[in-house]
Amino acid sequence: MLKQICFILFVFFSVFAAAEDGAAIVGSKHELFSKKKDQFIPDGKKSLFTWSSETKTAAFYASIPGQEKALTIFGKNVLSAYVRFSGETPSVITFTLYDQTVIQPLASDKFMQETKGIYTHLKKRYPGVKPKFLNAVRDDLKIHAAFWVSGKYVCMMKWGIRKDTPEYLQIEFISVAGKNLSRRHIMRTLYTAGKSARRTKTEQAENGDVYLRNFPMYVQPEKGNSAAAVVQRIMEYKGIKPEKPIEAAPLKKSVKLFTDTDELPLQLAEICKKNNLKLTPHFVLFYKDRSLRRLENLVGRYNRAVRKPKKERLSVAAGGKLPVVATIKKMTPDVYIRLRNEEHGEQVFEGAVLQSIMSGQPVIWYVIMGIAKEDKLPKTVPDLHMRLIIGFNATTKTVIYTDCWGKGHEIKRMPYEKAWAITLGTYTISSRE
Repeated sequence: MLKQICFILFVFFSVFAAAEDGAAIVGSKHELFSKKKDQFIPDGKKSLFTWSSETKTAAFYASIPGQEKALTIFGKNVLSAYVRFSGETPSVITFTLYDQTVIQPLASDKFMQETKGIYTHLKKRYPGVKPKFLNAVRDDLKIHAAFWVSGKYVCMMKWGIRKDTPEYLQIEFISVAGKNLSRRHIMRTLYTAGKSARRTKTEQAENGDVYLRNFPMYVQPEKGNSAAAVVQRIMEYKGIKPEKPIEAAPLKKSVKLFTDTDELPLQLAEICKKNNLKLTPHFVLFYKDRSLRRLENLVGRYNRAVRKPKKERLSVAAGGKLPVVATIKKMTPDVYIRLRNEEHGEQVFEGAVLQSIMSGQPVIWYVIMGIAKEDKLPKTVPDLHMRLIIGFNATTKTVIYTDCWGKGHEIKRMPYEKAWAITLGTYTISSRE
């Protein structure tokens, strides 16, 4: 095990003998952003990057063991890189140097030492430009960013730490062309790892669907629990056959529920614990003691949005368990969907789905039902439900998902706009070492 960890650290921090420098790709004067698509990846010539699709709106690089040439930046190995195009020229390039879901987690002191080293390199790259700093907290993830504004370009170094455990480190160059950066820009940029890094379980159809093939169906019992059902299916997908169907035990009376949306996620956590699985939350809309503020903000925005139509104004009941479901169900669905998408979370949601599916990982998708219109629903539809995202289509901007309700529910589709609006949480699970 020690040898494996040393090798992984060597790969992360070493300079490759045959490597292309990311800083040189960007250029000392940001020449990258003036290049045309055919200049960035010339037809018929070898390139570290590959196009994400025939539309050529994005290109990817992924570090693969044994490859002839690698990508580095400031002497550090780049795990993956992403270039997004706006029209014919690049608008963003992101270099991911560390991702704890890909390589062995680093100790926080070693991570901060390397982070400071990158910061020093960037200060030298932009002499005379005073860096700015932004920080944010999303659930228990502390997000940090340092950025340098140089004319119409921005270089941003961003990293995240969750409970003293480093999660990621990225360097991003952006052509802003006079646009203001919002706080969401400092969040981690999520993207798929590129064709060469796809697991064999991921398949792409001619219509653009990318999905996890041969995903098993497990029919949730009539009085069953959707959290238990999704875990059962993921375990079977990963080749682990439980001796008996997984069940969800009722929560202990001593467990505090901040909202009426808390029970299923808590049961999911308990199920994973009992089955020696690691549960990783990627997004939680109503999170513990921040739930009241989140709901009040949502209700306030809703009341302002319906002021002219003179629809019913809503209020949040004080004290006790927050009635999230009952409050949202009183809202006009179209207005609620619009408000959720005004938060600009759809892009982050889409990126998280892409990254999970391309790494062969299904996404547990916690939703509120009855907001977005859906076909093929059972006679009795629960207010709260956990289902699985098993694919996506980047061209049609849809998620591909499945419900644990048997025949007819194996593969379904929903536009990202509606899918994001009904999302209460997203999670992935993996085996504990």
